Amino acid sequence: MGIGLVAHGCSQPVASVQALKILVDKEGIYRISAERLSSAGMDIRSIGADHLQLSLRGIEQSLHVVSDEDGLWFEFYGQERELLYSAENIYILNAVNHKFIFSETASGGSVDPIESME
Repeated sequence: MGIGLVAHGCSQPVASVQALKILVDKEGIYRISAERLSSAGMDIRSIGADHLQLSLRGIEQSLHVVSDEDGLWFEFYGQERELLYSAENIYILNAVNHKFIFSETASGGSVDPIESME
């Protein structure tokens, strides 16, 4: 499977959500485009990339937001699940009211993703 997106608390994406579940079943660097997030119900262009927070089991995770002439996306390091009861780790991407520091990179400065959702 690799990765999947689900509106948090819903089995189907809705028009506009404040949180998404990101299901990860393999370890690696993940890249998710703004277009992919929008199709799942979260428009990070209108929310603002500096208002995003990623967490795993309630612990904040590093999140790298990239905006350049090729578009807008975010990257993170995803870990496979270590428990027997589930095949996937569930990361939560939230739109929050306070700002986080994020970096922008020039074209070509991003990490090559193992799994890309464009």
